[in-house]
Parts: sequence; C-alpha cells; structure tokens
Amino acid sequence: GVAWTFIDPILERHLNEVNHIGQLHAGYFFAAMSLTYILATGLVGVANKRMHKLKVWNYGVMYLGMALLGGALIMMRSNNVWIQLVALSIVGVGQAFTYLPIVLALTLTLKAGRKVDVSATVAGVSQISVSVGFALGPFVGSEITSRYGFHAACTGVGVATLVAAGLTACVLFMEVTCRCGSHKKKHDAGRYQSLGEGNTPSVPSEHGSSRA
Repeated sequence: GVAWTFIDPILERHLNEVNHIGQLHAGYFFAAMSLTYILATGLVGVANKRMHKLKVWNYGVMYLGMALLGGALIMMRSNNVWIQLVALSIVGVGQAFTYLPIVLALTLTLKAGRKVDVSATVAGVSQISVSVGFALGPFVGSEITSRYGFHAACTGVGVATLVAAGLTACVLFMEVTCRCGSHKKKHDAGRYQSLGEGNTPSVPSEHGSSRA
C-alpha cells in the first residue's frame, strides 16, 4: 500500500518543477498508471480462474509484480518525461500483479487443513493491511521528499519493495524446505517401522510349547 500511494502528493509538484508540466497534463501520468492497473488486473483475474489453486502461480505472479513495482519506482529517478510515463505504466502492472495473488495466497494458507470458510477473514486482513499502507504512503512520500528529494523517495521505496520481495521469498523457501524435510522424516520413520515389524521373529505360543 505504501508503494502504491507514496507518489500521489509528490508527483505533480515534481513534474511541474522539473518539466514544467501543469496539473492537467500531470493527470495523464496518473491515468496511465490506473489504465495499466485495470488491464493487468483483468488479465490476472482471467488467468487465476484456471490456476488460482497453484501456489507456484500465485507466488510467482506476486514476486513478479513486486519486482516490476520496485524496478519501475527506481526508474522514476530519471527526469525524462517518457521514461517516467513508462515507469508509471509499469507501476500499474506491478500493483495488479501484486494485490490479487497476495489475497489468493493468503486464502490458500488460511484454508489449509480447515473446513470453515475463510473468505471473511482474508477480506478483513487484506483490507486492513492495504488501508494502513494507503494511509501511510502519502505521509512517507511527503516526508522523504521534503528531506531528501523526489528521487530519494522513489529510490528508497523501490529498493524497500525489492528487499521485501527477497525476504519473503527466503522465508517461503525456508518454509517449503522445512516442510519437505519433516515429510521425509515421517516417511522414513514409517518405512523403518514397517521393516522392523516385518523382520520381528515369531514367538511360539505357550500352548504350542506345552504340547511339545
């Protein structure tokens, strides 16, 4: 949420100061970001109809979106108008690729091993998280820009997004590795137990020994 809204209060002023672009033309930049977001959301939604149950798909699209979002924000360091327009368009794609897969991944995580409906919980958690980010974004963007400038704000948020993607990917990899290791240990323990039961020598019954 922070990466989505931090640029709202600072972009128009930056475009006016550097490129002498007025409010009307600055709106085209926001329109490009919104348009690509709408189009990319539709594409992700259509693809998720068939692949929404695959964690690999959800996390893959999510990390791709975070990479696009972080890289595009770093591209905003340029003062070239066309580069900034392309970067904002990529930001819209990154937003679309990030939000929906996060909701689906959260749904699959909370639903694992449960028979109850978790849609209400997912909706609540996702809306609270995004709303907090939306509220903090403009404040963070304005504060960093007032202290260090527009370029520092874009670079800082972009790098933070890429770092967050890397950290969550490492956590996910460790979780999958630990889960595979625990399943392997359980499988090996069951196999050794079955082998032990099969090799246990038969003990003659008391009745049979008395008859002998």
